[in-house]
Amino acid sequence: MLQYNKLKITLLLGDVIIVIISIIAASFLRTSNGFIFFKSIEGMLVILFLTVAVTIPFYIFDQYKLESSFFQAKGVSLYLVSLGATILFVVALFYIMPYSIGRGIFFYFILIVAILSAAWRVIIFKKSDGNLNPSNIVLIGSPEEHEEISRLITESAGLRLVEQDNPLNRGMFNGNGDPDINNSETTQDIDMIILGNTEVDKNTAEKLISYRLKGTRIFDLPTFYEMTVQKLPIFFINDEWILRCPGFERLGDSFYSKVKRIMDIVLSSVLLLIFSPIFLIISILIKIDSKGPVFYIQERCGLNEKPFKLIKFRTMVNDAEKDGPKWAQENDSRVTRIGRILRKSRLDELPQLINILKGEMSFVGPRPERGYFVNILKGRIPYYSMRFFAKPGITGWAQINYRYGASIEDAIEKLAYDLYYIKNMSFLLDLKIAIKTIKTVLFGDGAR
Repeated sequence: MLQYNKLKITLLLGDVIIVIISIIAASFLRTSNGFIFFKSIEGMLVILFLTVAVTIPFYIFDQYKLESSFFQAKGVSLYLVSLGATILFVVALFYIMPYSIGRGIFFYFILIVAILSAAWRVIIFKKSDGNLNPSNIVLIGSPEEHEEISRLITESAGLRLVEQDNPLNRGMFNGNGDPDINNSETTQDIDMIILGNTEVDKNTAEKLISYRLKGTRIFDLPTFYEMTVQKLPIFFINDEWILRCPGFERLGDSFYSKVKRIMDIVLSSVLLLIFSPIFLIISILIKIDSKGPVFYIQERCGLNEKPFKLIKFRTMVNDAEKDGPKWAQENDSRVTRIGRILRKSRLDELPQLINILKGEMSFVGPRPERGYFVNILKGRIPYYSMRFFAKPGITGWAQINYRYGASIEDAIEKLAYDLYYIKNMSFLLDLKIAIKTIKTVLFGDGAR
């Protein structure tokens, strides 16, 4: 796993170096002076902008993920889309900083970046496909915990769970089927030990301490789960773990809350002005397409379960819930023609900028749910009420990592991501969610 993460960081650092090399080469080919941009503050700003113009689109379109092969059709298409987004960023530079970069340098820069970054990915992906040694993991826990970790590891790159029925690893287990960590000869190849809720005796605990002091990484199951897939295992955490684990500090951080609120007010105000013509166009199209109001106003549960009126563009027929509340389904017959377009593009969410301006929502946070479903989910899912300690958002960690929720099982998965966000709230995580949301909007992922 460490090697896997190092390769991802190496891939990113390589792109930064490629940007610098491409700037030097493009400047030399055009002006015979490769270091022209290194001689002024304006030139250094151009270098910084070009670095961002390459790495941000690459990040948005999964160019730093080793799970999806660069050699497949989807990998190539995403790479080309990333280059296209980079070109748009660089073109924007002409308007932000006029005459900061010539057309000739721009052409050579894009060409060199395209060639070198593609070659760099061929090298890295070949290395990750053929020579990536996964971390060997031993789990001390119940059969249910073993089943969950086995499922998790099969979905995660760079990890391998040591199994009892593997002839090569039989010596690592005692007669009860548990890992025999008291046998130092058989555990020397173990990179990590995961502790479930199983009680360990004093002798085992002493051995675990000795392994930790020798450098073996030891995690409790929820922490390993959180670290690996960036969500919390709802049915494998308990009150004691929540009380003892680090995190959740931002919920009481007044500085973070105030700065985030200021950003919400400024950004929502600016976007409402920018999108006002689009509001008018969408309103006309909705009225032409079907009978009923332009806006759909629905009561949702917000911060501390306080109800508020959420505003959306209407995307369903006017009497969509005449038979009572129910989740939207895939290819839902209640959705209008213009509604499908609005949902796919997420434009139906635009009126929620008003909710943000009023302080009822934020740009980033758990998705607000209806009271009818909240009452059902609170009785079925442990710790569901914890999501209401954060202000709801238009987008969030669950929205960018999981499809649209339409069942109890979906609600469990989304809560796992929501709790991860609440536990790890930060400006950096908010920025990451905002960037990933761009990809979700562009590709229409998760919309119904």
